[in-house]
Amino acid sequence: MLEQGIAYKFVAVCDSDCLDVDLWIADPSGQEVAVDELDDAIPIVDLVPESNGVFTIGVEMIECVSEPCFYGLSILVQAQ
Repeated sequence: MLEQGIAYKFVAVCDSDCLDVDLWIADPSGQEVAVDELDDAIPIVDLVPESNGVFTIGVEMIECVSEPCFYGLSILVQAQ
């Protein structure tokens, strides 16, 4: 659940076996509203939602050198 007008930062970090990770955010209607598809292992997405709602976060490990690969996700909220 994200709140309208609040600044969020989403950061995914992959383990040392992963070379490329993508991160995307979709609004309650399923529309993609923010994405990081750069060729790197630490995608970062900033988002200030235009409305309250349940958003979907997607993480995709594009290039994993040695299975299994693991990732972590952090959601940071700007203090008001």
